[in-house]
Amino acid sequence: MSNIKNSTVNFLNLSMSVCLIVLYTHLCYGSGLTADPPEITFNNLHQEYTIKILKNGSPIKGGDIKGWNFFANSHSYNHMISVVIQEDKILIKPAELESGSYELVFNTAYGKIAISVKAPLDQLFGSIEDRARMTGKTVEEAKRELGLYTLSPRSNISITIPPQYYEGQTLELKIDGDKNHLYIWKVNNKVVTQGIGKTTFEYTFSEPGEYTLELMEKDKEHILGSAVAKTKVIPYEPIKIQTKMNQPITLKGPPGYSKYKWSVDGVVQSQNSIEATFKFNAEREFKVECIASQPKDGNPNSFARTTYIITVSKR
Repeated sequence: MSNIKNSTVNFLNLSMSVCLIVLYTHLCYGSGLTADPPEITFNNLHQEYTIKILKNGSPIKGGDIKGWNFFANSHSYNHMISVVIQEDKILIKPAELESGSYELVFNTAYGKIAISVKAPLDQLFGSIEDRARMTGKTVEEAKRELGLYTLSPRSNISITIPPQYYEGQTLELKIDGDKNHLYIWKVNNKVVTQGIGKTTFEYTFSEPGEYTLELMEKDKEHILGSAVAKTKVIPYEPIKIQTKMNQPITLKGPPGYSKYKWSVDGVVQSQNSIEATFKFNAEREFKVECIASQPKDGNPNSFARTTYIITVSKR
């Protein structure tokens, strides 16, 4: 009796091990799902495979397949292959396939199933340079056409800016980037500048408010990475002064600038130096502004706005 029990236990253990091996080989996540074939290999870019997904040995219908993804190192590369789902089979062929190992995962009404995809691409005859010369394309274009770009993770760009600026200050940024990539810089969802290798950015805050800075990095066809940063721009606190009617008062703008513009209640005055003298002939509050621009040091686009609130009373 002891021998029978031991044999039964050994048989069960062996059966479980075989089941685990079968599940692993077919890379199945859904119960009863298998793939035929469970693995495909692309040696060149002209091959095409027909596969079937089976549920308990019978092909499932195309309508039961809800979607698919083509993975490598946890990144999705769906643009690299063509997948056509038919009634009882699936047609697969390369699109922009690169050499490497992948996993083609199908989402079905019965669960997920993954098919191992190998792409050694070892039957591409002739050199890339020869192909480029024959087709009149650059080597880079020939590589892209053959899918021979080295698979690499997306760019992890980031931008960090202070949480607060003053009106008139200029934001200056430089990131580590690729001289062959396109960089697009936006402020509040509007493109400010863009260009190949454009890894530097300047922006002068013209007025107070909330600002969102966005940066996107692209190659010729794909978005490689993006980053967002936010800041708040505030004005300088106004300077409050009390004076008497018709009494001259001299105000002074910030030093270190080459150009000054004065205004009273929005009306530009004739004074254009660092100092300006005014006389007010009404008993009320006046708003005087001095905009200093063209700094002698620092970014030439920066400016400083100084606001004076002048309260005028009778003598």
